Amino acid sequence: MKIIKMPGIFRMLKGQGAFIKLISLLFLAIFLVACSKTTGSIVGSQLVSAEITRISELALDRNLTLEDLSKLRELTKNDKVAVGEFKEMDWLVAHNESDHAAHGMAFLNGYVQTGELTKCVAHEMQHIRLYLKYNDTGMVKDALGELDPQAWIDRSQSLMAKFPAYYKNFPQVKDAVLSSINSLKAMDYSDAVKKKLEFIENSAVC
Repeated sequence: MKIIKMPGIFRMLKGQGAFIKLISLLFLAIFLVACSKTTGSIVGSQLVSAEITRISELALDRNLTLEDLSKLRELTKNDKVAVGEFKEMDWLVAHNESDHAAHGMAFLNGYVQTGELTKCVAHEMQHIRLYLKYNDTGMVKDALGELDPQAWIDRSQSLMAKFPAYYKNFPQVKDAVLSSINSLKAMDYSDAVKKKLEFIENSAVC
């Protein structure tokens, strides 16, 4: 039997097993479409990045409101990473901590640009200090569960080798961070722990 030449991808389907190959391709296409609909990734979105920039500029002039975040919340509602970040930013804005919310915007924008959410553990400890200030131990527990101290330590030590003057306090900050994490996981919210968190806020660099 003479085989008719076919263009493009259908050339793969000639000969024995063509039906199986076709079915496999159809299932692959369905899978990819399903993934694109469910993940809703904002990575690479210029629209999201522009909205983050707009909100960050607002934060320079005044305290943010939850309404200020409404458009960004809608744009990112299908991205699991962004939704997780929004829980923290909403809390900070609701408690008039716009400066810290703006820092969260910077981390979120980094995720949009690179596809990776790189968070500074020392900075997250500053947020934990705020949660304790308002007696929100639920947020403390959630924040502790999201920390990756070892990744932060490895990254900071690498930067310390390049910028030793800037990271001169890192050994002390690292010890304070690890000690505070252990205490907080044991639900120790004492003044001694709070003083360590204050030291981290005053000394930490990311």
